[in-house]
Formats: sequence, C-alpha cells, structure tokens
Amino acid sequence: YAGKLSGLPQRRPYVWSQDRLPGNAVIKPPVVVGSGLRVGKGCTIGPAAFLGKNVQLNDRTTIRRSVVWDDATVDSTASDCIVSRRTKVSSLSL
Repeated sequence: YAGKLSGLPQRRPYVWSQDRLPGNAVIKPPVVVGSGLRVGKGCTIGPAAFLGKNVQLNDRTTIRRSVVWDDATVDSTASDCIVSRRTKVSSLSL
C-alpha cells in the first residue's frame, strides 16, 4: 500500500525506494525512501521510516518510527518523531 501511495518501486518486501539502497545501512522494513539518500557508516533505517528526497544520515544514525522530510540531515537517533524539511538534527537537539 505504501508503494502505491509513494509511486516508488518496491526493492524488496515492504521496502520502497527510488534509488538502490546503500549496502552500508541496515534496513528494517517497512521503509519508504526518496531519491538522493546519503548514508554514513553503521546506520539503521526502520522499522516504520519514511525518508524524503536528499536526506543525509551521518555515521551511526538510527531512524525508526519516524518521518524525515526532504533535504534534512540527521546526526543521531530519531525515534517517534517528524524531522522538518531542511532541518539538521544532532544529539544536542533531541
């Protein structure tokens, strides 16, 4: 259902992404990812994560049960939250 809403191709069960997902990230479905994702070392995406276009996840970032809108950067864990467009979230701001 999420794939139909997002218009993105399904890469594997319950994972939708415009681009191929980076091999250096742990993916825990369900996950929807826009184009242009940049991922550092040791990142975990999901479960229940929606990432917009051009999102940057720096080293050891975890996104779970959260929405990260376009052009945002996350430096730490984002859990049960919404990260606004063009926002930078660090461990000091959580």
